[in-house]
Amino acid sequence: MSHRYYGLITSSILLFVIPAIACIPIDDNKITDLNNSSSNTDVNHFDASNGSLNDQIIGDSVSVIKDNSDLKPSNELFNVPEYMKDVWMCTKDSALTFDDLTTDAEEQHQCSVNVEYTDEFAILSANGIPNHDFESGLGCCADEVNYQWKIPLYPKMSSIIEYAPDRGPVAVSVNGVPFFGPEEGPGGDAVAMHFDYFEEDRQPIVLGLCGGHSGPGDAFHYHYDANCVHWHPENENKSWADWTIDFLNVDEPSPVIGFAFDGYPIYGPFGYGQDDEFKQMLSSYQLKEGKNGYDGIDDWEYVEGLGDLDECNGIHSRIPSMNEPVYHYHASKNSGSGEIGFPYFLLCYSGIVEETNFAQGSLIGGPFPQEGAPPSNNNNGNNNPPPGRRPR
Repeated sequence: MSHRYYGLITSSILLFVIPAIACIPIDDNKITDLNNSSSNTDVNHFDASNGSLNDQIIGDSVSVIKDNSDLKPSNELFNVPEYMKDVWMCTKDSALTFDDLTTDAEEQHQCSVNVEYTDEFAILSANGIPNHDFESGLGCCADEVNYQWKIPLYPKMSSIIEYAPDRGPVAVSVNGVPFFGPEEGPGGDAVAMHFDYFEEDRQPIVLGLCGGHSGPGDAFHYHYDANCVHWHPENENKSWADWTIDFLNVDEPSPVIGFAFDGYPIYGPFGYGQDDEFKQMLSSYQLKEGKNGYDGIDDWEYVEGLGDLDECNGIHSRIPSMNEPVYHYHASKNSGSGEIGFPYFLLCYSGIVEETNFAQGSLIGGPFPQEGAPPSNNNNGNNNPPPGRRPR
């Protein structure tokens, strides 16, 4: 084993100099010099102004190792995808608190996310509180939930399409809060209901600020939008209650707002099409004739080429920070049909899914079914693919 010794010298620049040298043996085969800033791909050198990856150096909430057995050379340890760098919210201790606007009281909720990297995953430990004021709605009141999400660092396209669960977590926000699929408890499309496509007469459902609400249990989650994670109302002399998706910047690509369970990033509505044209990315679903969303996913049908996005709500195209096109998803605001942008986040996974994430549903009133199904085609005579998965 070869060793080298580092000296740490502390000095006073005013009155005196006190040398204090601590010699620490370092195994060259197991650890990387945290002071080596020659590579811009090292996660320990990212700007921490957003509460991100420099945090590991100062003992905050982002780290790349859990014990000595996880230590890797730098070319293995720090190879985090460009689109994942500097994206996580709430990774630093903060005095910021957030209020549940559903109640008359002014709560002091705090968002917390701890990120650790292995050679395969970004592992997020989160408390389920968003980094903004929110509305629990009829499921009041949201409280902390101890999540642990595993996001693949190196997503791989799959030979099958795996449908996301009809209900429950399908992805996770950069603030650690889960994204749910389109359907609400009774089985209707929660977003179609929110936009008055139909009246929900089976169970009262209300979506609040940023497309989210609480339930089942105390769990806050998003059904659509979720773009307010990057908004700063104080910069515009507004309050969180003023948020609308129309505040999005329409002149530049939307930032990453979350990650699917196959590891591919989820961006807001604006990006680049396959022709490299900047645009609002439109989903390729439309309501079936005579349908309004009351029966949830089954009321929608995929029409290839109707919009910009594929069946899962993704696209292989250019993204900021990457030189080559990359597969990714978009949180769609609208469809190519002119309707709302079902499925809003995603309906299926194009990559290989990390299945353990579905078990997080047991923390919030699940378990939810781990396999969803495509929209039923019973009304047009086509054969349905098998529930859960189908070949590409």
